[in-house]
Amino acid sequence: EEENLQGTTDTEVTPAVRQLEGFELPAALTAKIKGDGSLVIDYIYNRKNFTLTWDVNGGDALTGDFTQGSVRYGSIISQPADPTWEGHNFLGWNQDIPSVMPASDLTLTALWEVQTFTITFLNYDGSELLVIDVDYGDVPEFTGETPVRPENEEYTYEFIGWDNEIVAATEDATYTAEFKEVTKNPTSLEILVSGNTVICNGQFRIYDYTGKDVTGLNGRLSRGAYIVVSGEQVSKIMIP
Repeated sequence: EEENLQGTTDTEVTPAVRQLEGFELPAALTAKIKGDGSLVIDYIYNRKNFTLTWDVNGGDALTGDFTQGSVRYGSIISQPADPTWEGHNFLGWNQDIPSVMPASDLTLTALWEVQTFTITFLNYDGSELLVIDVDYGDVPEFTGETPVRPENEEYTYEFIGWDNEIVAATEDATYTAEFKEVTKNPTSLEILVSGNTVICNGQFRIYDYTGKDVTGLNGRLSRGAYIVVSGEQVSKIMIP
């Protein structure tokens, strides 16, 4: 830019240095106006450098070519590729990114949201017990009532946990209740012998007097003495 000033010939003048945003101030110069009234004084203004910082705020380090560090005022700013962070969604930067470097230091901070995953707890028959959303890295917790499985004629069922170990959430996951069979013990053991067949009102095993398990021969048992075991109850029988 040019600035035209007036003065008296053969006198010294010191033009004022202008304040320009983003520029270093040059030292003031003094010179004498020539006899023909002419004088040219050049002030050289150098652009300042400012610091540009990209704060990934917990995310992975930025890669590739982009503008950072000490940047000259007015230089074009090249943005990095969107940062990444496992288990998080990138929402953008905390402020609009200028096209050129401003006359001040600038820090841009990445904004994130934690990813959430759906965790499903199922009973043995596939019915839903509980469905919850869990943040990435958190360990799901089953807060419902203890799963149950109806008993049948032979067994009751005891809940023993889940089919897989419950771990920190990194994706949608399903856990299914598991049960242990518990054999029912009849309150009184009722044993009938019909020919060479043993009939019992509970689960049982048949052993001969040598201790050999001959349950598979039931219906074809030969004459003799046997031991019938049902739960903790033991009975001796005779096949006539």
